[in-house]
Amino acid sequence: MEVIVAHTSTHFTLFRALLRDYARENLPAVWRGLAYDIDHVPGKYASPDGVILLGLCGDQTAGGVALRPVDNTTVEIKRLFVDTSQRGQGYGQVLTRAALALAKALGYQRVVLSVEYRRAHAIRVYRSLGFSDGPCYLPDVDPDDIFMALDLELPQANAAPSGAPSGAPTVTVNEVALPEECAQVRSLLLTYGVENGLTPDNSKRFFEDLADLPGRYARPRGRLVLACVHNVPIGCGALCPVTDTDCEMKRMYILPHARGNGYGKCMARTIMRHARDLGFTRIVLSTRPGWREAIAMYRGLGFTETPPFKVKPGDMLDMVFLGLDMTQVVEAV
Repeated sequence: MEVIVAHTSTHFTLFRALLRDYARENLPAVWRGLAYDIDHVPGKYASPDGVILLGLCGDQTAGGVALRPVDNTTVEIKRLFVDTSQRGQGYGQVLTRAALALAKALGYQRVVLSVEYRRAHAIRVYRSLGFSDGPCYLPDVDPDDIFMALDLELPQANAAPSGAPSGAPTVTVNEVALPEECAQVRSLLLTYGVENGLTPDNSKRFFEDLADLPGRYARPRGRLVLACVHNVPIGCGALCPVTDTDCEMKRMYILPHARGNGYGKCMARTIMRHARDLGFTRIVLSTRPGWREAIAMYRGLGFTETPPFKVKPGDMLDMVFLGLDMTQVVEAV
């Protein structure tokens, strides 16, 4: 497949035809905003601010993708589409790589995109290219979208995460969106259960969660996250709603060999960001009084002691309850 920059009226007509095919395949979910793009090609993707790329196989248009600036350093990948007759040949990845190369050539430092949570294949492609979950960058959030980002120029290869000791490998914390990721979280939690002596008799809810993942941590109001170093799972965490305004941080776990590197804090910050994006104003959690490192981490993030928000007869005396008012959080999460 040859990838070209669209610059003639014929090219724009071909891209408009791709968008119409995309609309027919995905209606009614994606119609908002797409109708405008179809009617105004090249529109917001016009040069010099935007770019449209076409993938050509002989005289057939195999696919297309567009770039749209977000700010002076960040550009968004939009409208990636491969014709149904051309799928299964890696053309989506080819178009994405071409868009990334062009973004870098144009001097952008970061590429962002949004993808529907149910599009497992697209998510696999983006993650294989180095994208990880990022903050929402749009004022109007679609509850079905995952926001992803890729830094084109990192300040330092294998830079340590915020708050981590110098030299710690980079950790990526992504929302669980694929069946294989859910299985990896289940494996981590089983390890957590063994480490802490949990059984179906003394921790019924824990084993119910394992059997039902993502269960109460599923969209639209829950989140399940997986932390990886060099693509190897090392930790997990979750949030679930408690009330319309409060959510709970749950199932936080880092494998023993990966502790002490700030990965738990990175994971907690990611869950806090999800809580904020979902509109929760307060986040609560419970932990054991003997888990001093975890308690210190939560306090460092602004959590303070709070009255019990759940009743667990038999072990209430062996729990520490913490809460954080998200409306008072000044530091970016």
